[in-house]
Amino acid sequence: MMRAKYLLIITVVLSAIIMFTSCQNEPTSVEPQATNQPGLSKLILPAGATIQSATFNVYLIIPNGQDINLHRVTSPWEEMVVTWNNFGGAYAPAVEGSFNAAAEGWYSVDVTSLVGSWLDGTNPNYGILLDQVDKNYPRARYWAREGWHNNPYLEICYTENGGPLVCDTTRSIADTFIRENHPDVNYGSEVVFYTGWYSPVDFEKQALVRFDIEYTPPPEIDCETAYAFGEEFATSFCSGDISPISGNNWGWTNLIGEGSYDWPIYAGAGQCDISKGTLVGNLSVEYSAGTATITYELDPDFNLDETHVWVGTTPLPLKRGVYTTAPGKFNHNGENPVVVSGLSGNIWIAAHSGVCWEVQ
Repeated sequence: MMRAKYLLIITVVLSAIIMFTSCQNEPTSVEPQATNQPGLSKLILPAGATIQSATFNVYLIIPNGQDINLHRVTSPWEEMVVTWNNFGGAYAPAVEGSFNAAAEGWYSVDVTSLVGSWLDGTNPNYGILLDQVDKNYPRARYWAREGWHNNPYLEICYTENGGPLVCDTTRSIADTFIRENHPDVNYGSEVVFYTGWYSPVDFEKQALVRFDIEYTPPPEIDCETAYAFGEEFATSFCSGDISPISGNNWGWTNLIGEGSYDWPIYAGAGQCDISKGTLVGNLSVEYSAGTATITYELDPDFNLDETHVWVGTTPLPLKRGVYTTAPGKFNHNGENPVVVSGLSGNIWIAAHSGVCWEVQ
């Protein structure tokens, strides 16, 4: 009987050891994976996308009926390092958007202007600060990126090359809260963040959220008035060489006989000063047997936006005894090449154009 009792005790002890060892060998438990998380943590917008709207989205778990303002953060911060003291109130006073934390659920705030300033380089992207307007009790609580679901995200809607509207989302890459009455404590690992006060004497809490966005803005385009400069064949209508004249446009008109010509085209050469202009290409002129063929040939980096060519026996269009410099009054518009037949003798050619190029 005693022997059986000892065997029973040994069996129970061994079973406990086996169970304990088995439990120790099981994988460490993992928190449930986040669900309903839109987008990736990095949002790469296509080069040249035109931003139509941007919204900040946050899920409120515990409401407090208070107004919450969004501000632009003005200094870099790290999720696992930032505290009330080392953050030092680094946010702009201007309000970028707001909402009232009235009930549990999603809140979406228009931050198009703020995101646009990040993307065009006006402001560095240090994220958003959430600040309760009235500094009082109680606090509001939100899901952070470490939470199980309903994590903060940014939605950006854009068009590309005039195409349809596309909307992409990205989750926050960092979010936390900072606390006035524990000014040197970091809360970066918390699954929630807060705004407002925990108790009537708890001092203020603010939330920080940051997103990772990569974007190449559309190229800046410069467009200038351009004229072909016939060099020894050119007469300027900047200097009063042609009179009487109306209009204050700059440029040249060129007197030629039959032959082949290749003239430089200068853009932005105000008052006919080629040292201020940009050489954008050449104008080819072939004049023989009564026909003139005039062709704009721009260098690869430049685009022809418009053309206005005067071909005639007078330097410029003449109306009631007055010459006009207005390109819209020239007699060949929107053509390239320009082909004019039935000519004879010497002729005048003034070749205006609008030229555009990407600013490097």
